[in-house]
Amino acid sequence: MGETGFARRIQRENIRRMLIASVCFFTFFFVGFLILHLQTVQEINPYIIWGFMVFSEVYTGAYIWISYQWLTACKKWDMRMEVHLFWGIYAVVMLAASFLPDNAFCALAAYWIMTAVLAIVPLWNNKEFLVSQGFQIAVIVLLVWYRESGIETIIYLSANQLMCGIISRQGYYNFLQRAADANAIDTAKSLSETDPMTNLLNRRGLEHNLKYIWQRCVSSNSRMTVIMIDIDNFKKYNDYFGHLEGDNCIRRVTAEIHKMICRKTDFAARVGGEEFVVCLNDMDKREALKWAIQLKQSVEGLRIPQAEDNFLPFVTVSVGIAWGYARSSNHFTRMQKQADEALYEAKENGRACVCIEGKCYAKTSMAGNKQRYYLEKGFRSLG
Repeated sequence: MGETGFARRIQRENIRRMLIASVCFFTFFFVGFLILHLQTVQEINPYIIWGFMVFSEVYTGAYIWISYQWLTACKKWDMRMEVHLFWGIYAVVMLAASFLPDNAFCALAAYWIMTAVLAIVPLWNNKEFLVSQGFQIAVIVLLVWYRESGIETIIYLSANQLMCGIISRQGYYNFLQRAADANAIDTAKSLSETDPMTNLLNRRGLEHNLKYIWQRCVSSNSRMTVIMIDIDNFKKYNDYFGHLEGDNCIRRVTAEIHKMICRKTDFAARVGGEEFVVCLNDMDKREALKWAIQLKQSVEGLRIPQAEDNFLPFVTVSVGIAWGYARSSNHFTRMQKQADEALYEAKENGRACVCIEGKCYAKTSMAGNKQRYYLEKGFRSLG
């Protein structure tokens, strides 16, 4: 796995841990400051205690929301700054808590909690680890100076800091090893289920995805759209330009399919040489038709030259759509068969069009001088 892959896994794990920590801190700060207020009301201004509590609850509550939104979002954004800020605020709050009470044991307890959490929970890379250690060492110096601690306390704090540093490093490298193992498994699985030329699913990958996705769709009775796509007269293209250009043509067409599949619940597979199937979840019939027409137009917009004796001078696709509810369709293969029949209708209607429920849309035809040129050539169809 590359550097970027590790970074993505570490960021996701850090945000997941931040969410759990936020929930724990939300409870901990409330209970802790409430106990502190009750026990030290004569020693510390209660307004300071309650001010700390309100701040900590707002801070942790905000991060509960931010981390949850990131983890459930389809599109991820860089959260490194938020993660650093979260742990920075936590460290400052705990540092302030260690200086508030006059009781030395309470002060050291707050410090121990801070160092233990910063060692066990977040995953620090080398640079972040050094910054964190520098901050914690500065806290030790401040505590020793403020509390006028003896040599035994200094040794104890230093040993604790060293132990926490070792735990932090060990946890980080253990996670990297687990991530590398998981990535190796994912890579092997992806290679066995992905078409190497197009990066779409192959038949095995399609069957594997359907085992899980289709069951969920049936249980929720989701609206399902199955779309069959075929590159028109691809054999003619291959014979005219050669197989290398044919492969390049397939890659360019599938790139347009990739662009239009942006939801986790949607997927596409290459089920033949120039034939593809797309499965779209929770989309109404009008949206499904619009999606298919947009894909067809995107492919035509590439203006890939076709063979001279083709009915159109550029590469086009024919599209067949099957739409319905998962429960009524009963099984994916039934919907795929309906989409395949719609694709056959599109071909029978001259290709370069989209068919759904016996009706054809967005048919591409020639016009003007080009149309006359093709007629003079005596071609079978003008699309």
